[in-house]
Amino acid sequence: MNRLERLSASGAKALRALTGRTAFCVAFLLLWFLQRVEPQRVEQVLSYILFPWAAALAFPVLTLRDTPRRRGYGFLIALFAWYLVCCLYNRQYSFYINEAFWYQLLFACFIFYPQGERGWTLRRMQVVLYPFMAGFFLLGAVGLWLAAHGIWIPGDNGQSIGLEVWSGYRLDLLCQTNVMGALAALSGMFSAFFFLHSGRLGRMLNAVNIAMTVLLLAMSQSRTTAIAWSCCMALLAGRGAYYALRDRRPGGHAAVRFGCAALAGALALGAGLYGLRALCSGTLSLMQRPNVALAETVEPEEAPEEAPAADDGLESRAYDSMDNLENRKKLWLGTLRMFADRPDTLLFGVTRKGLWENVGAYEPLMYTHTHLHNAYLQTAAAGGLPSLLLLLAFGAVVAVRAWPLLFGRGGMRGGHVLSLTVVLVLICCLMESYVGFTEDLINVLFFYACGCVMAVADRRA
Repeated sequence: MNRLERLSASGAKALRALTGRTAFCVAFLLLWFLQRVEPQRVEQVLSYILFPWAAALAFPVLTLRDTPRRRGYGFLIALFAWYLVCCLYNRQYSFYINEAFWYQLLFACFIFYPQGERGWTLRRMQVVLYPFMAGFFLLGAVGLWLAAHGIWIPGDNGQSIGLEVWSGYRLDLLCQTNVMGALAALSGMFSAFFFLHSGRLGRMLNAVNIAMTVLLLAMSQSRTTAIAWSCCMALLAGRGAYYALRDRRPGGHAAVRFGCAALAGALALGAGLYGLRALCSGTLSLMQRPNVALAETVEPEEAPEEAPAADDGLESRAYDSMDNLENRKKLWLGTLRMFADRPDTLLFGVTRKGLWENVGAYEPLMYTHTHLHNAYLQTAAAGGLPSLLLLLAFGAVVAVRAWPLLFGRGGMRGGHVLSLTVVLVLICCLMESYVGFTEDLINVLFFYACGCVMAVADRRA
């Protein structure tokens, strides 16, 4: 092979790397940060660059030319096709109107999820996630610095950064606080996985990121994510206790091991919930009160509450209402009334864009919300029961591969942590709409974690 042929081969390899699935995942995750401050420019980048790029990458899978087996792609393709039928049935919410949600589904199912074939490596996973995790760490550091100095900066698009006054002193990071809490939890879970595969410096950096994400999770005061994260810690503690007893006393009774594991899990659950609340309260006590005068420029019609004395510490409010689900119950009951009054919505749904108008006709509270606060119910409402069943069938395929990683031993280190990442999002979906027909970044990260679980399960087999 002469020099020209070698240069040509190197150039072709570099071009494939720059236009491949890994490069797309990195670009899409980094664009999320730019979208926080320049949403209109990012929309143009999505429409003219990322949408065609994603269509080209997903084409081999959608045309069944390069579809791996035993990974649930048949269910995902059927879900993608059925949503087209739903858009055709609900003509007022056409494909063009639902374009963004179509492509979000395309990104998640056919770009981020396929990670097991063609030589999946840990290095590739690090290339995808490390830039995003570093960016989120820096964003969190800036937000905490602003909060510590009593600075709250509102944004033009309704997003702000700093310690927000109106929602119980929750930390804002240019996105909705519940989403911020879930992203922090996911970043911490990925760091825990990388911690087990890093050298001394890598372990130190990942440990720092885990500490930062726990602090951000506590400061977000996201009740849903706090419960989901604590449940994952309970599963981790129970798993560790079970195998510790089995290794120490192989001939012991299984019932005793399960009992000790359940006790360890219950203690970890309580410690997680109490620890997050205590961490939030302790951190708030060190911070200055936000600049209320700046907040008045955002909502001039509503007079701010009288500020307590300067020496009074800030107190968490969201953690005091862990069982307050009144608004969510109203949205859920309104959706069920729509199903009962219009049986065709059980089959064809109302599309993602149609949720606001159709559910709002049965529950006016929907007009003040952007989603149904339940991913499973929202999938059924947007795409009908067939969409929900297809998504659950795909979840069953992943669960079959994730179960041995979570509760078994052997295989790649940290496989149980990746499985817990999937479990965390699924628990959150009981109260939030993070998976399926949604524009949240958590959707693509969830499918990416599912793809990594499938790849790790293949290596274990």
